[in-house]
Amino acid sequence: MNSASIQPVAVTDQRASQLLRIEWADGAVSELPHSLLRTHCKCAECVAAQRAGQAVVQGSAITGIEMVGEHA
Repeated sequence: MNSASIQPVAVTDQRASQLLRIEWADGAVSELPHSLLRTHCKCAECVAAQRAGQAVVQGSAITGIEMVGEHA
């Protein structure tokens, strides 16, 4: 598999249905619920809350989408 086939060609936040839609170069489509993304968040704030045994913030909305780095 070459790296071009695993690159997203479009990322759309579908706020009404609470889904993040990712279209891939190979034609596949992924739809991820906002709640799933939030419960698997690895940002410093969420990781610290999980370590402390606190609940991860629920109900947060996606406010922006941008490419950051090339590894995750």
